[in-house]
Amino acid sequence: MQLSFDVAADRLVAARLLRMQSAGASWAKSDPRRFDRAVAAVVETAQALAGAAHAAPPTERDAYWSEARRKLAPMDGPGTRQRWLARVALEWAAQGAPLDGPRLQCGACGMGRARGRWRGCGDARAAGRRKLPMPR
Repeated sequence: MQLSFDVAADRLVAARLLRMQSAGASWAKSDPRRFDRAVAAVVETAQALAGAAHAAPPTERDAYWSEARRKLAPMDGPGTRQRWLARVALEWAAQGAPLDGPRLQCGACGMGRARGRWRGCGDARAAGRRKLPMPR
């Protein structure tokens, strides 16, 4: 269950991740609206964490994840649920494959897709050429 940077797909995965834990499953049944908002927050947080890790130099990424885990260590008190959601997002983002380069390439201009957005394809779009993703 890797982070895909496709919001719809990632929301399905996040909901499944949360429901796999007993607290998440009971929350989904007792308060579906709040659970849905929590799913959206987990996706947004996971994508932001993965994006920030990708922005760091590859040699510093392990330290980035370690520091994030330290800051989100479980603790009691106010914000316990939010911390739990952030921790789920953190571990989900951290377990994904490193984003060291584009995973897809545009068939029209050869530019890559990273973090859910096409980079540098404005020329291809303006010229009316179709973007065709190439397999990994």
